Amino acid sequence: MKSKILSNEDLGARLRSFRKGKKITQEQLAEALDVSSQLIQQYEAGRSQMTSLRLQAIAQVLGISVGELFDEPPSTLSKDEQKLIQAFRLLPSNEVKKFLLDCLCK
Repeated sequence: MKSKILSNEDLGARLRSFRKGKKITQEQLAEALDVSSQLIQQYEAGRSQMTSLRLQAIAQVLGISVGELFDEPPSTLSKDEQKLIQAFRLLPSNEVKKFLLDCLCK
């Protein structure tokens, strides 16, 4: 299934929605990002493109993932569960993974 490609306007509207949901003003967001409030206005209106670094910084300030800005559902996993999954993915072989799953799922 293909994901929808968001326009600058759509992404700006999502940014505005998250910002307002967190009860953060444009000025407060701008200050946290060390940019002007006019730039935040431009982002939200879709008149300026956000870089990947800026998207990451915005998501961090808003306490969300970058994916959520693009309409991905938030993770319901705890930090420990996320670390466990990452560690599992880094295991050297499928045999080790299978052994661990067999041990854990009994």
